[in-house]
Parts: sequence; structure tokens; C-alpha cells
Amino acid sequence: MAKHHYVGKAGPLAVMSEIALRGYNVALPEIDVGDDIFGVSPDSGKLTRVQVKTASGRKGKKTTTYQFRIRRKVINTGVTPDLVFVFAMRHCESWRFMVLKRFVLKRLCRKKRLGSANGDFRVISVSCRGDRWTGAKIPLDVYMENWSPWPRLT
Repeated sequence: MAKHHYVGKAGPLAVMSEIALRGYNVALPEIDVGDDIFGVSPDSGKLTRVQVKTASGRKGKKTTTYQFRIRRKVINTGVTPDLVFVFAMRHCESWRFMVLKRFVLKRLCRKKRLGSANGDFRVISVSCRGDRWTGAKIPLDVYMENWSPWPRLT
């Protein structure tokens, strides 16, 4: 099996771990129709739908770049409860996570021109230079490790 299959499976498991550590019940849906993870608050029963995109970086001289493919329909179509996207990046032998609610990702793609259209997909490149994270010259640091959809319960 190719290495990318292992990384692709490890990403959602790493995200599940982070959400569970915040005190939420996490589950993998039996049938994947766009939701990779469900997070449920044990206090309120509030459900969060999560789509995880995982990538290993390509190292350049000064930057490391990660690339993600997302169906444009998923970015542009809201459902209830709305999706949260987590970009899981294997960075310097550890995980780094960019967390964006669907409407935020949609706004960045439209107004700020994050990513590019490729058929039914949007291809989004995220770069790290030092401790700065960008996409199409847009600062993305505010979304790094932004676990606000799952405030700590414990």
C-alpha cells in the first residue's frame, strides 16, 4: 500500500484524538458521504460534522507546501449542521491543524481567491515559512490550531 494511504488515514485519527481530548465524543460514520468525523458534545448533544483533508508537505528551500483537493459543491453548499474543515498537515514529524468552518472557507475561496478551480474541485495550497502560514499570499495563521468549534469541556 502506498504511503499516502497511511497518511490519509492517520489524519482523521489525529483530528479525532484532538477533539476527544477536548471532552467530546467522536465517531467515524459507517458511510462516508462527505462527513469524515462526527463530534458530539456530551453536555448539550450538539453535533459537529467534520471533513478532514490530510497532506504531507513538499519541502522547498524556505517553505513547506501542502495541497488539498475539495469538491467545490461541498465548499459552496451549506447544510445543517454546517461542516467544519480540518486540514491535517504532517509537519516536521508532528501534526499541525488548520480549522475552518465551511462558510469561512467559502468566503476565503471567493473573496480572497484562496485556491484554484480544477473541474469539480478546488485545489488549495497552504505554505509554511518559519512559523507563518499562508495560502495564495493570504495570512492563515489565525486558523492554525483554532479548535474553537470544540471549546474544552474537561
